Amino acid sequence: MTYWGCCTNLATDEELDSHQSMIDGSKSASLATARRAIGTDLVRWAREHGYDRSFPLKNDWHVGHFRSVFLGRRCIYVVWSAFEFIWLEE
Repeated sequence: MTYWGCCTNLATDEELDSHQSMIDGSKSASLATARRAIGTDLVRWAREHGYDRSFPLKNDWHVGHFRSVFLGRRCIYVVWSAFEFIWLEE
C-alpha cells in the first residue's frame, strides 16, 4: 500500500465525498492486519508520531485501524488524535 496522506490534505469535492464514504463504510481492522497491508511504512509513521520501544503503537488504545474504500481503491486508515491517515492499495 502507498501512503496517500491525512484527512487534512482533502482538497476536492471528490476527496471530501470519498472520505465521508470511507468512514461510513469502514470496518475495524487489527493492528496486525494494518501491519501486513501497510508494511514498513507503518513503522516509519509510528516513529514520526512518537512511538518507540518504551511506548509501542500496539499499547495505545486511543489509535484505531480500519479497512475501507477511498477514491475507488481499497485502503487501510489509522485514526490518531481524530485524524485519519490513509494508505491506498496499489
